[in-house]
Amino acid sequence: MDVVLGSSPAALLKARAVGARLVETRGHLGGPYLTAPEGWEMGLQFWHSQLDVPCAAHAGRVAVLADGGFLRVAREGLSGVVKAEDVRRWGDFCLLLDQAAAVFREPGSWTGLERRPRFEVLRLPWMSLRELLDEWFASESLKGLLAEVALEGVRQGPFASGTAFHLIRAWARGEVLAPRVVLGGSSSFLRGVEILHVPGEPQLVWGDGAPAGLLLADGQLVSFDRLWVDRDARYLYRRLLSPAVLETEVNTMVSRLRMEGSWLRGAGRWTCPYPEELRNCVFHFSPGLRDLERAFDPLKYGLPSPAAPLTLSWPGSVDSGRDPELVQAACSYGGPLQTPFKLLGSWEPFFFESEWGFSGGHLWCGEADLSQMSFLRAPEVAGGVQLCGAAMHPGDYSGCV
Repeated sequence: MDVVLGSSPAALLKARAVGARLVETRGHLGGPYLTAPEGWEMGLQFWHSQLDVPCAAHAGRVAVLADGGFLRVAREGLSGVVKAEDVRRWGDFCLLLDQAAAVFREPGSWTGLERRPRFEVLRLPWMSLRELLDEWFASESLKGLLAEVALEGVRQGPFASGTAFHLIRAWARGEVLAPRVVLGGSSSFLRGVEILHVPGEPQLVWGDGAPAGLLLADGQLVSFDRLWVDRDARYLYRRLLSPAVLETEVNTMVSRLRMEGSWLRGAGRWTCPYPEELRNCVFHFSPGLRDLERAFDPLKYGLPSPAAPLTLSWPGSVDSGRDPELVQAACSYGGPLQTPFKLLGSWEPFFFESEWGFSGGHLWCGEADLSQMSFLRAPEVAGGVQLCGAAMHPGDYSGCV
């Protein structure tokens, strides 16, 4: 029997996909994804599951310029305040990222590319976002928007080597051009899943040298053949599993994981003031690569940024069942000094760690960069125990808030 520990969107997807029983030991079912003031759901902003669950897509992304102008970025092309040369190159850039994303999802597909695209794709992950975007585009607003999408949840600025990999990863997960939202919010995942909610710290019960069950706080024993855990690698290998059962190399990698949170989410009610044709897009308030690099400098040292990037979206614009004045906000730790609305909820990294069990307060289970991406995916290391959380490969059942 398969059992899923946790009730994040990723856990609910896994439980529905494999017909597993779901066990939640946090204080609130659904964690921060479903629990918020005034009945608001944090929800699954970016939807990238293979399951057929009703969802709707935003029409693209919009960069709001300092003079009030707009640049709209969508799969079909660029519009608004943008240089003609960037419009001409956009299609080729999308093709290159499509090829890189295909290799990210299925590494073996690299051999099927022609010689020129093969080596173009091969060099991308090690580039900085500045190198990649300066090579392709002239519009600072366009480069700043693409870099901001790539760096959400990351402590690196666009000048850092290897940050182009984050853009490939976001592109592969479908988050860049048409981010999707689940119709009805994350609570829609609860339907059709068998759930056992027992708050408290669970313990693994061992049998024949491998984990065989979960002992819950009320004394119940839940047996399993395979256990899927929706939390992060540090929680799994330091608290649920004992370091004594792991290989030395695994313990060393766990101790070196970068898990410090750098991003927060919140929401408020604010009527969208932007033109009707843009209201179903995701809005970015980002001036360009160089200002974005300066904004990220404090994050590298664990400090709030006084000029943090800010992203706003209105789920009600694509989901008629949601409040049309509900705006979702995402920004780096500390957030902008001023926002145009009052946040209904503002969760900072220390709160995510203390209340919801996210190690280091990191919403994405750690930075999924080149140096630790494969480890965050966490192959099965101890008798049927495996991760299924937000850091998983996009081909699996993953979710991010």
